[in-house]
Parts: sequence; C-alpha cells; structure tokens
Amino acid sequence: MAWRYIFWENINWVAGGFFLAKRQVMMDFVLQYQRAVELFLRLNQSQVEQHVLYSIYTDEGREIVKPTIELQPIQSGWFDLGFNSLVPVNYSALSQRLEFMSTFQNVQ
Repeated sequence: MAWRYIFWENINWVAGGFFLAKRQVMMDFVLQYQRAVELFLRLNQSQVEQHVLYSIYTDEGREIVKPTIELQPIQSGWFDLGFNSLVPVNYSALSQRLEFMSTFQNVQ
C-alpha cells in the first residue's frame, strides 16, 4: 500500500498511545518517528500519529524513512498490551507494605 493512500483514505493500523521499550530502543524510535513526521510534513501529508506510524512501515515508507526500529504489535485486541502488562499482586506483601506505611503516617 502506498503511504499517500494511508493519509488520503484515513487508514489506521496502530495507535500511538502506548509503547514499551528499553530506554535506548525508545530513544531511537522517537528520533525515527520525528524524522518521519518532519518528512511527511514537508510533503504536506502528516495528519495524525496513526498515519505516520503506518506510513513508516509501508514499502514506500521504508525507502524514504529507512526505519531501524520495528514495531511488534499485539494482534488480538485494543487493550491487550495494557492487560498483558499487569503483574499479579501478592496481597500479603501488599498488606504488609500498607501496614508499614501506616506506621509512618501515625508518627507524624
């Protein structure tokens, strides 16, 4: 698909709301994204982050942006990354921490 078509037809692939990465990977991704935004702005095509993100990873977009960071989208639903990021809570450890914190509140 041509990147222009993504902008003209308002086609979305991935939203820009939630990303997880190691620090250096995220910094590299941000620089890559900024380059893409500036490029598409110069071409009078930039509208929203979804269009920019999708356009980067098309065949044409890869030729002009030359991305070095790839996305790994989760395929099954809107909130899967958030749900998959949850850590089970150890309630006994949580209650011990809350008790410990409450002792400091009573001291003041």
